[in-house]
Amino acid sequence: MNQSTTLPQLLEQRLSPPRFGPYLAAAGTHDAALRLYQWNVAASGATYEALHLVEVVVRNALHGELEAWHAKRNRGGDSWLTTPPPDLTTEACRDISTARDRAQKAISASCRRTGITTVPTPTADDIVAQLNFGFWRYLVAKRYTHNIWVHALRHAFPNQQNLQAVEKPLMRLHLLRNRIAHLEPIHTEDLAARRRDMIQVVGFVDRKVQSWFATVERVQEAVKSRP
Repeated sequence: MNQSTTLPQLLEQRLSPPRFGPYLAAAGTHDAALRLYQWNVAASGATYEALHLVEVVVRNALHGELEAWHAKRNRGGDSWLTTPPPDLTTEACRDISTARDRAQKAISASCRRTGITTVPTPTADDIVAQLNFGFWRYLVAKRYTHNIWVHALRHAFPNQQNLQAVEKPLMRLHLLRNRIAHLEPIHTEDLAARRRDMIQVVGFVDRKVQSWFATVERVQEAVKSRP
């Protein structure tokens, strides 16, 4: 780089022209593209933060109903994560197995660090924490309409009993979450609409939590600050 190279031009090379290109195409100049890129990073952070809250609320609601259904069918005993419902797809069962293995490795590593010699097995909560958003999103899918949804999962959304009405916003939020996780641009996304999806989904679970969520999420602030 020669001394006449501007900071935006330098950053284009450091970030890579293929990555910087979409911002330059959208903004028109290197200066404007850099401002858009910086906004995209900030907006991604605010959106991921909000998605974190949505995911935790949704997964805990689904997990709670599946535990209750499993206990009722099996008269107590183990968790649905230990003995998955036969209605689950092979892929879902594999995800649970992988999550259990990851949880066990995390517990074993913690025990080694602290000198504990008796390594406990993962609890249901340990396994839940290792299951990603995609797992929960695909539990709320059309294939489960006449089994898991009607028997258990619909109770996780007391304010919306139509599966499709729950699945569609979750699907959009899952796609957005993946874009952010893979550091892809979201400046072409309708973040105001995705914010409405988040508020709506949380409201399907609990209206009081929805009111709280709407006061702490920062997506609206990010949308307003777009250059």
